[in-house]
Amino acid sequence: MADGLGHVLFDVIDVNGDNEISREEYTRFLTDVWSLEEAEALQAFRTLDTDSDDTVSRPEFLQAIRQYFLLNDPDAPGSLFFGPA
Repeated sequence: MADGLGHVLFDVIDVNGDNEISREEYTRFLTDVWSLEEAEALQAFRTLDTDSDDTVSRPEFLQAIRQYFLLNDPDAPGSLFFGPA
C-alpha cells in the first residue's frame, strides 16, 4: 500500500513530469497542500534528498514513504515526509 500511494503522490508532486521532484515542486506541495512555512518545507526537502543532488528521485521518495508509514523512528528521513511534527 505504501508503494502504491508513494507512486501516486510522486506523480502529483512531479508537476513537470521529469521523474524527479525539484526543491520548488516539493516546497510548493508542502506549502500549498499542507500549509507549512517555506523554511519547514525546505528542511523536509533537504532531508528527503539523501544523495544531496538537489532533487528527490522516485527511489528516495518511495523510501521516505515506507519510512513514514512503517518505521517509528523520528530520525529517519521519512519522518519529515509531511514536514516537521
